[in-house]
Amino acid sequence: MSTYGTFHCLDLTPGADPASAAAALRGAGAELGLDTPVELWLSEAPDGGARLLAAAHGDPGLVPAAVVLLLAEGVLWRALVAIDGDEYGTQHAVLVARDGEARCVHAVLLVNPRNAKDPIDPRSPAYLETAAGLVDPGGPLWSMRRAHRPADARNGRRARSAAAELFGVDPVELERAHANVVREPHMLEAFWDTYGPWWKALGVPLPPWTGTPI
Repeated sequence: MSTYGTFHCLDLTPGADPASAAAALRGAGAELGLDTPVELWLSEAPDGGARLLAAAHGDPGLVPAAVVLLLAEGVLWRALVAIDGDEYGTQHAVLVARDGEARCVHAVLLVNPRNAKDPIDPRSPAYLETAAGLVDPGGPLWSMRRAHRPADARNGRRARSAAAELFGVDPVELERAHANVVREPHMLEAFWDTYGPWWKALGVPLPPWTGTPI
């Protein structure tokens, strides 16, 4: 059975109403063509702000695209996205609202060369250090195309340090995650082994989540 889907940690801009933000996320997803429900839980970020934890199954590009829209509109100020592309790969991205745009701070794309639609040089590592959306070896499942992508939005030390600063954690935790994430293509079925370390390093809980369904 396919596991296509996405998981999100969405921090609301101070003053934003959680119920309205949840409705906006679902509405944007539906407008983009998502035909499966988005499950949402209301939680609290470490700084005391409102946080939505979201899970959606089906097309893995639609809810991240909706998240990008809400960042650009100022409903959200920070987002952590994990995309499960099943046998094609996984993607992790840290996004922030800045100057009316959704900007990518840190991104990691892990592609399974056996299932990529375009040929991949077998000498190239499966663990790609790239800006979110700049490389599209798996076809349309890699989303983030509407996010601003500066040249340093990749999985380098500078980007990992920026992600740590954004979430108020020790950069050492991001370096430890970088050392511990699964890098082998044959492990792509173990989704949280590939990106669980990033979420833990940023202090974000993994599913199943507790909180108030919204």
